[in-house]
Amino acid sequence: MDLIDDRRFRAACLVLWLAGWMITLWLSLRPAPSMPFGWSDKTWHAGGYALMTTFAAFCCPSLRLFLGLALLSVLAGAGIEGLQLLVPSRSFELLDMAANASGAMVGAGLGSLWFLLLAQRQRPRPA
Repeated sequence: MDLIDDRRFRAACLVLWLAGWMITLWLSLRPAPSMPFGWSDKTWHAGGYALMTTFAAFCCPSLRLFLGLALLSVLAGAGIEGLQLLVPSRSFELLDMAANASGAMVGAGLGSLWFLLLAQRQRPRPA
């Protein structure tokens, strides 16, 4: 059995993915830190959501489930932005929400490539 078809591998990836969301939530709901490397917070938003959404592909047995999680990532980004209204020194920003959504969409595209590559790999070869 391939590692990518292994339920234990997908379960481990799911645990890591959920841990990543916990870290994302913690970073998003604590008082605003300075941005490392001098990068814009929009860059961090888009990059983080792209990474989290792409990684979700490794947890999913199907493209359909993955695309559902990708949509959930967009909704989570909007929800977390809304929760920032409750945090001192944080605010709701439409541009942050757009960066979250665009990152999630990039991740959805990259994760979809994973499923395309899997389909290519599993396609029967001519004799």
